[in-house]
Amino acid sequence: MTDRNPQKNIKNQKKPKKRKDSKKTEVRGHVFLSGLKNFGIVFVLCLVVFGLLASLAVTLVTSAVNDIFEEKNHLEEILNKDAEQASSGMEDVPDGESFSALIVITDYDLPHYTYYPYGEDLAELRWHEWDREMGVLSAGYKTIGVKMCVLVRCDKERREYTITPVSTHTRVFTSTGYRLLGELYNDMGPEFFVQKIEALTGLGVDYSVFLNAREAPKIAAALGQFNVELSKDIYSDGAAFGTAERRYESVVTVIPPEPIVDEKTQPAAPDAPDAGTTDEVPNNEQETEEEEEEDIKEPRTGYSLVVSAGTVTVTESNIQALLMFDDYDNGVDERLDLEFQLVKGALLRLASMSKEDRLKFYDEFAVENLLVDCSPLFEEKEAEEEKKDEKESETESAENTENKDEKKKKKKKNIIHGIFDDGKINTDMSRKSAELKDGLIGAALRFNITRLDFTGRFINGYFAPNLTEAASKLAAYKLPKDPEKTATAKDAD
Repeated sequence: MTDRNPQKNIKNQKKPKKRKDSKKTEVRGHVFLSGLKNFGIVFVLCLVVFGLLASLAVTLVTSAVNDIFEEKNHLEEILNKDAEQASSGMEDVPDGESFSALIVITDYDLPHYTYYPYGEDLAELRWHEWDREMGVLSAGYKTIGVKMCVLVRCDKERREYTITPVSTHTRVFTSTGYRLLGELYNDMGPEFFVQKIEALTGLGVDYSVFLNAREAPKIAAALGQFNVELSKDIYSDGAAFGTAERRYESVVTVIPPEPIVDEKTQPAAPDAPDAGTTDEVPNNEQETEEEEEEDIKEPRTGYSLVVSAGTVTVTESNIQALLMFDDYDNGVDERLDLEFQLVKGALLRLASMSKEDRLKFYDEFAVENLLVDCSPLFEEKEAEEEKKDEKESETESAENTENKDEKKKKKKKNIIHGIFDDGKINTDMSRKSAELKDGLIGAALRFNITRLDFTGRFINGYFAPNLTEAASKLAAYKLPKDPEKTATAKDAD
């Protein structure tokens, strides 16, 4: 029963074993391929996941970095912009040093008033005072008063203009006792007036400007129109300006005093041996008629409305009324506010001009004068002109001499206590100083313009300043003396 062929059995036994190893190899191949496949899938998934994570991380980092750089760039832009504005602002600030100017408006009104005489005229009246009763010397005469006083200060460092109106009804102490500020100009002279403003405010005055209110219309026409707010109607009789509630009957018509005839200057009798010829008599009569015509003042009529309250456009027709407006029933605030508006408007109109127009305006309307009592200088000048006229009259005809005498009379009428009635702005600012300050005046359009009040209160018809409070308040606005004024003064010398 046993197999006789052992070799065959051996072969038969080996074959199954060989088949089993093959199956293992196939299984291992399948496992390897499956693992490789799984690895590939996992690897791809890992790549995708890590790619997404990396992309997200890169996006976050990039965004953060971009934000940082954008913020930095934005900050740099702001800083650069501020630097540009600062540099451009510094470029906008013109050359020239900070300065202050005092603007004074007087009520000199020759067509309506006869003013207290000075010099030879006063000496003549005193010589003949025995002809008149005591006290009559001052009857019928008027003195020059100040209607408006404003201190303007230009601070280049602060890029600011400050305007400080000072009431002319301010009570001040002088060597003659307490007086009103507006009276000091006539009694003490313009130089003393400026010094008193410096003492009151504690602020220095570099330049002073004096203007007659009657001469303001032509200046207003050259500047151009601007608006102000007027709280009350203004009424006038042609000379005085106030409100309807004012008791105008207290304002009397000023009549020129009766002329004094000096016996020494009377013409000789016709039968006298040194009597003049018949040709000279008409000339004397003509001169007498001219003198009488000059003494005739414009008559005053009833009061009528000249400027209505509300928004007022300042023109050459109403500027005099606004400057001369006198009403202190409610204190000084309304008047000072009007003064602030007038100065601010005029400053802005001046700043809006071109440099050439501003200098042309100065050349046309301003005249440089020293702020001193000019009466002695005028008398010396008159004496020199008289000598000069006498020499010229020897070679000129009688007609030319008569014309010169007429001009001489008019010139003499225009001379009165340190003020030139020449229709111009009288100032100690030279032409060179005006040119140096031109840029700063033009910068008023870019600078702040504020009102700086002089503190005090209105009591019984006058303004009582609070000097302690005013000094502490205005001390922060004090400017050093303008070096350019000193430089230009030395150049002039």
